[in-house]
Amino acid sequence: KINFGSATKDAQKTAKGMGDTAQNAKSAAKGVDEYSKNISKASAKTSKFKDLGRLAFNRVAVSLFDQAVGAAMSAVSGMVSNVFELDSALVEYRKVSDLSGKSLDNFVDKAYEMGKSVAYTGKEMIQSATLFKQSGFTDKQSLQLSKVANMYRNVADEEISAGDAANFIISQMKAFNIPAENAMHIIDAVNKVSNEFSVSSSDIATNIGKASAALATGNVTYEQSIG
Repeated sequence: KINFGSATKDAQKTAKGMGDTAQNAKSAAKGVDEYSKNISKASAKTSKFKDLGRLAFNRVAVSLFDQAVGAAMSAVSGMVSNVFELDSALVEYRKVSDLSGKSLDNFVDKAYEMGKSVAYTGKEMIQSATLFKQSGFTDKQSLQLSKVANMYRNVADEEISAGDAANFIISQMKAFNIPAENAMHIIDAVNKVSNEFSVSSSDIATNIGKASAALATGNVTYEQSIG
């Protein structure tokens, strides 16, 4: 005896199961489709990021290149400027000196060597030496006295120019008949007094500079004048 009701129910269950399977397959297909779309979007974004990264890298590379070129140009410009300034200082010195050729080259080399020992440039040493040469000192003495003047700039309590330092040394040497080889005593004495008493080296230099000629005429020594 066939139980058609039971068979029908089994058929319905089977059909439902097939329908669920079909639905699941459809959902799975839809999921795969969405996944594919997301992959495509991610790929597009990745490509975009790659492009942006490549663009950013190129911009950084260009910026670094520009900076390097700018630094190189600045260095070259500075070197050219220094050469012109040195030439200008040498032109002024040669107006009062007979140095030329190899002897002038040696003079410049010594100026740079001395400049390093007192933390000033060769150009500044030559500018100071010009003032001493104008006052009648030899080339060798002028360079040595230039070193003394720039050493005075280092120990002075206030900033002082190379010209003012040189003129102070010259005025004391002439007023008190101090020879070139003893010129260091001029700044040593000023520095010693400014260190031990409540007076600046600039005040001493300014006041003794104004009175040195008159004091020397009255047989007052350099040391007494500072006192």
